[in-house]
Amino acid sequence: MKNKSELRLALVALLAASMLIYTGNANAQSSNIITHYSTFNSWLGILTVAALVGVMIDAGIYFAGALLKDAKLKERGFQELIQTIGSVVIAVIIVTLLTSSGGIISYLMTTAQSTVGNSITTICNNYLTNAKLDFLNEQNTYSPSNTICPMVENTLNSNGKASTTDNLDFALGATYIISANVTNEAVVNLNGLYTFEGMMGFLGSLTSKTVICEGAAGGTCALVPIEPRVVNFDLEYKPLAGYGSIKYVTVPVEVQADLVFYLAFMQDLLIVIFLYAWPYVLGAGIIMRSILYTRRAGGLMIAAAIAALFILPLVILMEYSALSGGLSSMSPIGANSLPVLTINETNYHTGNTITYTSNDLNFYVFPNMSYVAYYYGCYPINGNLLEEELKDSAALLIPFYGGALALEGIIYGGFPSGTFIPLFTDCTQTNLINTVFAFMNVYGVMSVVGFIMPLLNLIIFISAMLGLSQLLGGETTLPGLSWLI
Repeated sequence: MKNKSELRLALVALLAASMLIYTGNANAQSSNIITHYSTFNSWLGILTVAALVGVMIDAGIYFAGALLKDAKLKERGFQELIQTIGSVVIAVIIVTLLTSSGGIISYLMTTAQSTVGNSITTICNNYLTNAKLDFLNEQNTYSPSNTICPMVENTLNSNGKASTTDNLDFALGATYIISANVTNEAVVNLNGLYTFEGMMGFLGSLTSKTVICEGAAGGTCALVPIEPRVVNFDLEYKPLAGYGSIKYVTVPVEVQADLVFYLAFMQDLLIVIFLYAWPYVLGAGIIMRSILYTRRAGGLMIAAAIAALFILPLVILMEYSALSGGLSSMSPIGANSLPVLTINETNYHTGNTITYTSNDLNFYVFPNMSYVAYYYGCYPINGNLLEEELKDSAALLIPFYGGALALEGIIYGGFPSGTFIPLFTDCTQTNLINTVFAFMNVYGVMSVVGFIMPLLNLIIFISAMLGLSQLLGGETTLPGLSWLI
């Protein structure tokens, strides 16, 4: 009986080795170069190879026990084989459930009660196509958006007939698009903030110089600079000298803008890594769970794949539906409970003005910092800092204009709105203060999905991963990260 059992196990190991060799040759013939594009369609081969490797390892342990006549080692090999089979069954259940859930989620996004599907399509076609960051730009061949956007759009338009691969990756792909849009808006606003600070630095250092002089021959020395001067009067004046100090006020906003971008971008990276690597993570978990000494780590890796493919996308999609009004039957959370909040912006390309209020607030559509500053006249013409500097400098070349501004500044104590002599820029003191407060309001809104939500999602992801790992007999502690939960 023992010989028959060993013979059967030998046949299983031989079959696993043959299939492993065949799978490797098939993969080699289909593609000589492994790219991130091929990962979507290679998940089945990767998981099959992982299962076969696990079986071969267990068979090797069993045969080692047979050769050494060690009954305990043979028993361990048999028990490890049972663990491997259990891991494969778990993987099959996971893939089946994720395929079904992906199809259900895509269907719900395209129903009449939901606008999430349309929003995701709009993001891909209108925003990621022209993203400022190459990593997010759909037209960049090496951008994840170049692969993920078509996959998600095809699934949404498939009428429930998407492939198993598309259904598996749909939820995480849709999550990437939502997160990438937040990151893209953070990049645009960060650039607008730096341009605004550059303009304020220029205005703060812009100097008007008026020279009144009389030459020795009675003529004006302004026309003949080398003529000796009898009378000379120089007036240098910086009309907006205090504007250079506005950077000390905007530093907290700048720090917040950097954090929003960094956290949103890190969330993008986490999603992209799992989107392309989940078959390898799940496969490695199957192999490691078939070995006694790495079983707990294997359980953790399987749990990480489940949390990344199901828990994390589900949480982010629920947040998006709630905070963006993605479901027509749901109002954005807090829409009627926030204090009255009004943010205005003017598009310097079209001249159109948009007003954001707390009653129709969408936490995933940020006001554009450039347009907000332009609304108050505190942003360069057409967004071009050089053009703005040339215009302002040319204004100060008008004879006696700088002196008149100096006199008016003394009388009014600055340049508030409504002074007699028009300022060479629309960015008066009042407008500058309003711009800074508008920036604070903008980043108060952006912090919800750009700062708070990524941290919350990370905590939920780690908690779900450890909880699932415990069910699978895996590790339940992560050194250095346990304090988060």
